[in-house]
Amino acid sequence: MKNTNLLLVSLAILSQSVYAADWFTLMDANYASIQTGLAQLNNASNALSIALNQQQQIIQNAYDGLSEHVNRSLVDIRTKYPFVSLTSTQLNPAGFRTYVGGLIAQFRQTVTNSVMIPAQTIVSGVLAAMYDFYGQKQYSECAKQMAANLMQPRISVGRFADCLLANVPFVEKIAKVAQFSLNSANNMVDAGIGQLNYCSVGSFNCTSVILNAWPNEYSVLIGALNNLQGIYPYYANPGIAINKQCATLLSIDMQDAIQTVRNSVSAC
Repeated sequence: MKNTNLLLVSLAILSQSVYAADWFTLMDANYASIQTGLAQLNNASNALSIALNQQQQIIQNAYDGLSEHVNRSLVDIRTKYPFVSLTSTQLNPAGFRTYVGGLIAQFRQTVTNSVMIPAQTIVSGVLAAMYDFYGQKQYSECAKQMAANLMQPRISVGRFADCLLANVPFVEKIAKVAQFSLNSANNMVDAGIGQLNYCSVGSFNCTSVILNAWPNEYSVLIGALNNLQGIYPYYANPGIAINKQCATLLSIDMQDAIQTVRNSVSAC
């Protein structure tokens, strides 16, 4: 009788060990699933960073090209027409570079936070659910089967990658607008200087009218470029809003899925 009781106790302990081992295996698989989703999210974040850096460089190159063109034109005018008092301030590419860099950095930080914060909430929700299932239903075969649904694609944080990648077209749009605007500024400079062709060689009065008007026209150009800075947020803000809405909707959908799994385990 004593041996029989000992055998029953041993079998019970063995059974509990098997159940525990099954749950630990399930938890390991759950961790692996989470890591896979996080890797997808990280890849999307890297892709967005690459796109942001590329477009930032495009904008800066366009502005540097304009700055060089304007400054070279001013030097040429002063050299050819020293009698004209031309004191226009040259463009400041360093200041513009700082502005664009700050804008891109803010954009990157904003969209990343909009995605990473809800992603962390989902990961915490999945882990908490798995621990609750083990603590409350560790001897239920039904619970183990239902708990495995936490690893379904619908609950993967990798889905948030779509939110980050959706921002790439908006960033590219900013660069295209900047290129177009800065190229237009180049054309403004050329058009202003090209007016000198209307004056015959040696016509002092004619060239004086054009060159004396140049400082004012140059000031208009500088003002246009300063106003251009306000265009970038205009195109960036819709991307930020869409990114946030994407993350919010996915978060709600995944939380609903987690709750559905919880309900199914509770019913076991």
